[in-house]
Amino acid sequence: IYTLSLHDALPIFWNRLKIGKPLEFDSTVFYAMKKFGTHITQQEEHFASPYNTYVHTGLPPGPIGSPNLAALKAAVHPATGHWLYFITDTRKKPYKTYFTNSLKQLQAWQQQFGN
Repeated sequence: IYTLSLHDALPIFWNRLKIGKPLEFDSTVFYAMKKFGTHITQQEEHFASPYNTYVHTGLPPGPIGSPNLAALKAAVHPATGHWLYFITDTRKKPYKTYFTNSLKQLQAWQQQFGN
């Protein structure tokens, strides 16, 4: 299990919402499926649920968890950035998270990291 800095990840939420791009967050699909994991399969991307942010644009119909103090602080003071994608390399600890606005770069990292 890894901790992603919400401060760094929040621009991705806002940037995607601004342009009408689906959030495409695995965590919302896992929530809908009532399971845990680090990345979903291509088949799971199509899981029928209003919480599936691969299928539906905008925010899910409700929260998928309770925010902690760090999440609330990050929401009030988010980082700035133009990122649309992130990926965490979980092959070895410490895990490292990468940010990009390029789908091509994300796909290269997915292949490199085996995600």
